[in-house]
Amino acid sequence: MQQLVERGAMHEASSSIFPSITPAATTSIATGAYPEEHGIAGASWYDNAREEVAYYGDDFWVIAREGFRNFIDDFLLRLNGDRLKAPTMFQMMERTGRRAACLNYLVFKGDCPHDVRMPGPMAALRGAPGSICVRGPSMLSLGDFVSAGRGGQNVRRKGGALHRFGMDDASTGIMLRDLMARDALPDFTIAYFADNDYRSHEIGPVAALTVLERIDEALGEAFTAAGGIDRVLADTVIVITSDHGHCDVLPDRARNDPRATALTLRIGIQRV
Repeated sequence: MQQLVERGAMHEASSSIFPSITPAATTSIATGAYPEEHGIAGASWYDNAREEVAYYGDDFWVIAREGFRNFIDDFLLRLNGDRLKAPTMFQMMERTGRRAACLNYLVFKGDCPHDVRMPGPMAALRGAPGSICVRGPSMLSLGDFVSAGRGGQNVRRKGGALHRFGMDDASTGIMLRDLMARDALPDFTIAYFADNDYRSHEIGPVAALTVLERIDEALGEAFTAAGGIDRVLADTVIVITSDHGHCDVLPDRARNDPRATALTLRIGIQRV
């Protein structure tokens, strides 16, 4: 990341939308629209049209109460279906004849159909859906759920319960490295690194900063596989962003550390 800093620039005018909550913010990144325009208002809200609560959190007891099928349908079909009112960058890109890829990013709406496969432990849960088809960019990888591109081109990944069924940083890093090693990156790619967000909620943003070191290593391995960072930047634009940031709010202002920012990293990659 330091090498990218030295070769690039910070866009200081960029700031998170309100509400600064992951589902709303990631949708704004994917669409370039505010929540009022794209329709994803936060982590949960009352959907007047459906007369039901839209829920995009991961609280086990909420999921258990509402049902696993509703949870899956909300994430796979509604978040990237009729609730998402604005076109995504994947759609904007591919409707001009270019190709796009989504690596574990949860806002993936596109125009190409993909079959979803439920991992074994989830498929055994009561209410688990059977066959599901989602629409995403031509290359869509969502861990163990969807891992195929146009023509059946797969990317390597780590899966199983130990890797959140392929949705953790280790899996995202391997997918990115594999694509870059094969010079197979399409015109536009979003790679999603969410582990620091999970750890920050568990142990606080300062203690979770070690996760960024592992992300840094993953990016370094991807650049090395592609011939080095200078070779990559010769024809590729890389944008690193978080969806939003947090710092500790303490009674003593002097103890507040503005550097303690929890990042859910999105790596946007565009070939030029």
